[in-house]
Amino acid sequence: MPKSEQSQQVEVTLRRLISGSIGSKPEDIIPDLPLLEVGVDSFELMKLLVEIENIFGITMSEEDLMDSWMDSLQDIIGRVEKLLA
Repeated sequence: MPKSEQSQQVEVTLRRLISGSIGSKPEDIIPDLPLLEVGVDSFELMKLLVEIENIFGITMSEEDLMDSWMDSLQDIIGRVEKLLA
């Protein structure tokens, strides 16, 4: 099943944000690798989550924020899409 346009836009935006925070190329982000293993530290993660909320106009719950430490790009895409629905 092809990804929806919204899903593709969420992924492109998140890849750009994550890669910018760790100094890599967006296409180098492995979707199912935890952000911790990609090189995102706790400070960068909090900055990313604030940017994600601002860009997409969503509010993540405290649980979402606490759980996101071990999330991968794919996990965060799912959280954002769920909040956009």
